[in-house]
Amino acid sequence: MALILVNTHPLLVGSYYLVSVPDRIAVDLDKYKHDFFAWINDGGAGHGFRRRPDLGVKVYYHNGHEELTGAAAFVGWLNDFVLKDADEKAAVMPRVDFD
Repeated sequence: MALILVNTHPLLVGSYYLVSVPDRIAVDLDKYKHDFFAWINDGGAGHGFRRRPDLGVKVYYHNGHEELTGAAAFVGWLNDFVLKDADEKAAVMPRVDFD
């Protein structure tokens, strides 16, 4: 497993999330990010991922239990589609604030 930084909004400070992914995802991360956004923008794909204009550039995915946004939406897509049959799954790491 590898740790990657996912930027959910290029203009907002603090919009980076630490995500654990299988090594094969980390090695080709740019490809998977490109595939994720291309898939979201394909209006005829018939999936639960959508852009939310009221939330700016954020995307959301309703997985049947909850609405996932930002890094969690990317992780949901990885787990539900790319890593569907894999033993190792992606996960957003818990946020730690140092005050």
